[in-house]
Amino acid sequence: MVTWSKLDDVAQGVLITASEGLVWEACAAWVPEPTDRGSAGIERTRNVVGRLMQLGLVWMYRLDDGNPELTEAEAVSVMNDQRRWVFDQGGPHDVAFYLTELGKKVYYSAVQAK
Repeated sequence: MVTWSKLDDVAQGVLITASEGLVWEACAAWVPEPTDRGSAGIERTRNVVGRLMQLGLVWMYRLDDGNPELTEAEAVSVMNDQRRWVFDQGGPHDVAFYLTELGKKVYYSAVQAK
């Protein structure tokens, strides 16, 4: 079972962002200054998001009527689109994260422990 303490700082930041955040905000959770977010930091964030998705802790949805959940193919497309991960690169910013039920358990167990 995944626990909060077993997640690194980037993964914890992504979970915090996933409670109500856009894809590009995942990197902002641990590298707040936009000018400090290089390609290595963005790549690390994308890798962590991918791992959290595989663990079933987070998933993505489209900001549209009904906020539809992304299909696996759509999620892969978002993961591979560098522009979506950087706010000022002109990419579409219409995808957000959400915590799955398992993600909520991990996140809220840490919040309640504080």
